[in-house]
Amino acid sequence: MSTSKPQAKKERGTWLSSWLIFIMVHGIIATILVGYLQQQGQITRFPWALPVLVALSLADIVAGIAAWFWKKWGLTLYAIATVVGIVVSLIATASQLIVFHDIIPLVILGFLVKDKLEYFDPGPSVPILPTVEAHGGAPSEMGSRTTSDTLADQELPHQTLLLRISKE
Repeated sequence: MSTSKPQAKKERGTWLSSWLIFIMVHGIIATILVGYLQQQGQITRFPWALPVLVALSLADIVAGIAAWFWKKWGLTLYAIATVVGIVVSLIATASQLIVFHDIIPLVILGFLVKDKLEYFDPGPSVPILPTVEAHGGAPSEMGSRTTSDTLADQELPHQTLLLRISKE
């Protein structure tokens, strides 16, 4: 007998589906456009901008695909790519209108996923590193510790150094 509650059916809906497709198509078109502008000699002032813009366009495509498959890291990747794109655009153009051009799709995506965030996979959990003896001893067993444990909750000898990775 299972005590887990049944998982709700993940339904993307027309608006979110359309917007994710738009993000992916926009990334493809942006990649082609950046290549075209480079061939025309229009991206010469900032030669580093070409690989960055191509990487951002490809990141948008990957983020759209990941979000389509309910991966939360896809949303994070899209947000990071948007912020980096804003910085690159401000450096290259010095136009604040670019900020609105880049931020509006992110805001719309946020609006469309706000009620569906529980559908997204949280991603891999961060493992805890074992305790390492300060005098060069072997790592001890991790036991039943979780990432929610804190140093304040533990009584540690002065010879022990606890290495930890915090979860989010």
